[in-house]
Amino acid sequence: MPAVILGKKPPTPAQPGAPNDAGGFSGPASPGNNADCTGSWNPIPDTKPTNGNDGANSTASGASGVPGTQGDNGNFLSVAVSEFISEGVIFVLEGGDGGRGADGGKGGPGQDGGKGGNGGGCEDGANGGKGGTGAKGAERAATAAFF
Repeated sequence: MPAVILGKKPPTPAQPGAPNDAGGFSGPASPGNNADCTGSWNPIPDTKPTNGNDGANSTASGASGVPGTQGDNGNFLSVAVSEFISEGVIFVLEGGDGGRGADGGKGGPGQDGGKGGNGGGCEDGANGGKGGTGAKGAERAATAAFF
């Protein structure tokens, strides 16, 4: 039976950090107009409040993650083998596994809807606008190979 020399497998590299998340909007959509109350004695009718504007949809997709780090090479040995070992020597010097790729960045959030106009006591308040949809996040990058 041959002699077997087993090397220690190198550790797997750490996963890189994810990129920064995509940015959002600087503020909500435009608010609605408030009611204009003319008073009960005035023949001019009150002006009703208007709804807030809908928020914009985000187009800021998440950034892609970076690939994982390559695994380390197996150990190197320099061995003098005796001629008395008749069946040979087997060296097992396995390379390290590749590192896991970074997670992708999160997509940007949709814009908040605008506030509805105030009824001012003479009308019902108006509805706020709908918020926009968020953008898609990026996928995790590939895991590196080992050598």
